[in-house]
Amino acid sequence: MNALSHKSYEERVFSDNIKYLAVALVIAALLFAGFGTARAETQLNVQTKAYPPGWSSDLAVSYKAINAYHPEGWTDMKGNVHLVWDDNEDDIYYAQVDESGAMVVSQKPLTQLSYKDGKKSNYPSMASDRYGDLWVFWQDNRSGIFEIYFTRSTDNGRTWAQEQRLTAEDGMQSQHPRASAKFYGESGRVYVTWQDRRGGNFETFVRMISYTNSGTVDFGYDNQVTPTDGWESTRPDIHCYKDWIYIAWNDLRNGVNEIYFKKSNDMGNTFSAEIPISDNDGFPSERPRLWANQTGLSIVWHDLRENNFEVYYKMLEHNLITTKTLVNNKRLSKKDIYDSMNPSVTCDDKTIYVAWEDAADGEKKEIYYSSSPDQGKTFTATVILTGYASFGFSESSEYPKIMTHNQNVHVAWARKYSNNYDIFYKGTLVKLIATTPTANSTTAAVNTDIIMEFSKMMNAATLQNAITVLGEQELVAGVLSFLNFDSATGTVSRVKFTPSKPLAASRTYTVRVAGTAKDKTGNAMVGNVMGGFDGIGENDFIWSFGTGSASRPKSLLRNIVNSPNPFNYITNPPGTYFNYSIDTEQTIGEVVIKIYSMSGRLIRTLDMASSMKGLNQQYWDGLDESGNRLANGVYLYKIHADIGSDEFVARGKMIVMHERNLN
Repeated sequence: MNALSHKSYEERVFSDNIKYLAVALVIAALLFAGFGTARAETQLNVQTKAYPPGWSSDLAVSYKAINAYHPEGWTDMKGNVHLVWDDNEDDIYYAQVDESGAMVVSQKPLTQLSYKDGKKSNYPSMASDRYGDLWVFWQDNRSGIFEIYFTRSTDNGRTWAQEQRLTAEDGMQSQHPRASAKFYGESGRVYVTWQDRRGGNFETFVRMISYTNSGTVDFGYDNQVTPTDGWESTRPDIHCYKDWIYIAWNDLRNGVNEIYFKKSNDMGNTFSAEIPISDNDGFPSERPRLWANQTGLSIVWHDLRENNFEVYYKMLEHNLITTKTLVNNKRLSKKDIYDSMNPSVTCDDKTIYVAWEDAADGEKKEIYYSSSPDQGKTFTATVILTGYASFGFSESSEYPKIMTHNQNVHVAWARKYSNNYDIFYKGTLVKLIATTPTANSTTAAVNTDIIMEFSKMMNAATLQNAITVLGEQELVAGVLSFLNFDSATGTVSRVKFTPSKPLAASRTYTVRVAGTAKDKTGNAMVGNVMGGFDGIGENDFIWSFGTGSASRPKSLLRNIVNSPNPFNYITNPPGTYFNYSIDTEQTIGEVVIKIYSMSGRLIRTLDMASSMKGLNQQYWDGLDESGNRLANGVYLYKIHADIGSDEFVARGKMIVMHERNLN
């Protein structure tokens, strides 16, 4: 095979109304439970198609397709989403979408030599090496039997090399390639695995593609991963993470397909013994998908153990010698009589994301989504990303591919539209991913700059008048500057607000990002203000921080939070708990908690509150001194603690929201 030469990758005015300011501070402290928390209500656009909060509308990536199917993709270091798919199982196509959902490269065929020849070119897979070169592999029977073909782009998907055959033309089927790339400590290795019938039965093979010192491509050799045992090993997947290479596949050795797995930490030269992933319970487990982060390897698959296919998840540790299960097999889809299939998984070091197709309504398949913020221990309630069937549309959404970069999540899928399948895309909306000072911190320096980082490039012009900083009774004057401004596009993702003078000590400050702030394609953040009030709209996003004291010693009354917040009267028990710690070896006297309205009226006093050294928790039923429920709204509380010869006071805010206002 001819060597390929390598090419490097390039690339306001606010009211002085004190009430307005106070409420802004209250909401900020209460609602910053995590950047970009989405409201739970379902939204509907003018075409009456359902889009969940926090996600963009659908973008049609393919067009004039006969039946576009099997999407796969990759996100590069700039957040661009590279997508490939097959159309009518005849040709492989490519397109590129940027991080905000704008089309960068319209669809183009990659099967140049066999375009529209009636032969099968399908099941593509994509990887990107450390140089940014894009690699696409697929199965192709242009020679009468399936072999693995590939192509490569060295200019970020704008042009592609003529396709070439990777596997030997030996008269034996080579199918279902899957690719991944190794970035850590090595110069751009790409790994591809596939099922191959050269030994009589399908077995799983892998090949390492690397660059020589002169920059040409070394295509390596085939390495058989599964044993020649007379049983089929099919539909493998592969993922590279730092020094680790992981491969999982369907294995028929027990009479039905089960998921088996191997790992390597020597560049794929040798692999561990086979490790069973599914439960070997006599029910088929199929189509594994892998992704890893610093905690471990996530595996998803669909499983027939409950009489119809459901989606399962497992996490394993990174260890060559042992195979400790960090999260045991767990069902993610709803147990019902309808199939949940073809899961896709990705993750960053904070969150695991999973999408799958599900016929939960018994009629049309939709794309379901869930995520885990705690490394697979728990998953959020499922969200339907498509939802067309419930609105009477004769459509079906299938075969999702999920990707992530910089905490943005991207999903592509095949959607039946006007009797044909096309490839569609949607992604999460821009969110705030980092702040200085840290949100909800209470020890910021009085001379601090205020820095925010967004998950996507923002339209700088819309940010200019959208960011304001509020003290407890004043608007903070200052200068906004852009830290990574891109003059070509007029966009920025990191901004800095420098106050004109030092902030006051022991004060709370609220930062507001108005709903008028947009990313480069015109999408706004998801607001976190419930209902809107006094000029602040529900599309605004606010967060807060506190400055440290300039004179008095560090408080011995710490970690103040009440939970749940907001609270209501339908939980069991109703009300909320005040949590605080008293960190001292001194004598602790009386601890009193007082609850006030926003106007300063005392509503309830909790005498003789918990006063132990260390962590304390005090329950409040949410009633006033007369035993009445409180009206919806924002309330203040103070915790007074006598410690030694001093009195320490901590303050907080909370929201009462009756059940009719909860979504």
